[in-house]
Amino acid sequence: MNLGWDLPEKNRRHVIRIKTAYFGKLRECTQAGKEILKVAADCRLGGLLDHLATKYGPDFKHLLAPRNSYVILINGHNSLFCDGEKAVLHEGDQVVFMPVTTGG
Repeated sequence: MNLGWDLPEKNRRHVIRIKTAYFGKLRECTQAGKEILKVAADCRLGGLLDHLATKYGPDFKHLLAPRNSYVILINGHNSLFCDGEKAVLHEGDQVVFMPVTTGG
């Protein structure tokens, strides 16, 4: 899936910006707490995850592999309740990767 990088000039209007924030070991893996990414206007969460796994390597993918180890929030809502990896991202959306914590 084309995420919008290196699009021809005439297609750039179809690019949106999203914000990402990483916590826990993903923050260490990405060496960034936050970043702004340009993606295609029809980008879905699954496509973003694929891109980030390519960008940050196997460690990133490994950390997300057990889907219950991180909660992915889209604008503060659990992505599992927003169509999961099929959720379409929009201009200005914020995607946050939060580790699941347990305890009592």
